[in-house]
Amino acid sequence: FKGLKFHPEYQHFTLDDDKMLKIYDYAIQKGLILLFHAGFDPAFPPPYHSNPKMFAEVYKKLGGGTIVAAHLGGQKQWDEVEEYICGTDIYIDTSMGFEYYSKEQFMRIVKSHGADKILFGSDSPWSKADYELECIRSLPLTDEERELILSGNARRLLGI
Repeated sequence: FKGLKFHPEYQHFTLDDDKMLKIYDYAIQKGLILLFHAGFDPAFPPPYHSNPKMFAEVYKKLGGGTIVAAHLGGQKQWDEVEEYICGTDIYIDTSMGFEYYSKEQFMRIVKSHGADKILFGSDSPWSKADYELECIRSLPLTDEERELILSGNARRLLGI
């Protein structure tokens, strides 16, 4: 048991709610990874219960821990990801991504955030892993960056 997944929309909470901070803190103290749905969800209207600024603030309040913000840090909020998440120690994943964000924006995020904090992810059945892989393999990444994103970071985080 390596971590917990939270979905603020489906679970009806706001990411930065003080009650949730206690849960996150307890989980982090137990060594668990916290994975969050981040940003837009087609089943829910705005405003959304998470955004990149909230992730940055929650991480700062917790003082660390392993947090993964899915959908490259915030589905359809990538300009804010560049502003608030890039350069922090928050991990982001590629799930359900390349159909929505541009390869250029992805590359900017990789360069400013670091390939060592980006995890390959799929969001099956909502997106196709083979397409996501094809996109990553087509990008002008170094072999090391590609390896980190596709498997190295996950192996390190999961201890495998």
